Amino acid sequence: MEYSILTMTNRDRRFYPLLGPFLARRAVIRAIGAPPYDEAQKIWCIAHCEQGVLGFVGLRVKISTAHIVSLYVLPRYRRSSIGTHLLERCCREAMAAECTTMTAVVRKASVALFLNIGFTIRQELVNYVKVVKSC
Repeated sequence: MEYSILTMTNRDRRFYPLLGPFLARRAVIRAIGAPPYDEAQKIWCIAHCEQGVLGFVGLRVKISTAHIVSLYVLPRYRRSSIGTHLLERCCREAMAAECTTMTAVVRKASVALFLNIGFTIRQELVNYVKVVKSC
């Protein structure tokens, strides 16, 4: 299946028509572990095809650190490299923003995805793992 990855903030007129339906969906909140907030400072990468949104991830940039938040891929498209492509796009966006470090706090089930693209484990928490990567 062919798809593209769009990059935008919540100020883009396409943002709410695309991601609005996901922001309060209970299945999304359960999968992510918290509601995905649409803060103005976040950069969103959205995997999209003719059928609609396949997945998304938020990136919050603060000074020289980019923090990955709210990674979600629709269940039927998991394990199809969409998550990897979304994270790779986040890495490019972080480098473009001149960040030196990327971080994420992820569910233990998602750790392998992050390790496969160069993140390392910084700290293990009860239900989550903090991962980090140099840009």
